[in-house]
Amino acid sequence: MKKIKLNFKIPEIIILSIIVFALIISLICFFLQDRGHKRVFIFESMDKAGLFIETRYLIPFESNQSIETDILQYSEDLLLGPKTHRFKPLFSSKTVVDSLFLRDDILYVNISKEALHPEKTTSTIEVGVDLFKKNILRNFPQVKQVDFFINSIHTYEQIQ
Repeated sequence: MKKIKLNFKIPEIIILSIIVFALIISLICFFLQDRGHKRVFIFESMDKAGLFIETRYLIPFESNQSIETDILQYSEDLLLGPKTHRFKPLFSSKTVVDSLFLRDDILYVNISKEALHPEKTTSTIEVGVDLFKKNILRNFPQVKQVDFFINSIHTYEQIQ
């Protein structure tokens, strides 16, 4: 039986060791990193009747941010619309959150007047408001009710 002799030189062993060490450090960092909070987004489909769900991980703006900041971040992402092209955004693309605050388990949300001008590819105003509230209530159990305003005018009935 022949013995196989490996001819590694010192520089090759050092380079291989550095590569293996870097790989181990990369894997450790990958598994220890904060991937953010898992959030569910509910949208209408353009093709089919019914509601459909997207899941995203949102990384907090700050390490110990308040629940209001967390909800604001989620709301802004929700207003940007779906990542899937076959889902409808809730409101027109220029709609933004004007104000948002939480008091006694009731979330008060005021969005800009651009929401009053739906586009062909967006949900109707009624459906957009309804889905916005459903999204908030599903992702933030500490919120028991959502009072929704468009351009500082109260809209429709509350979903509880």
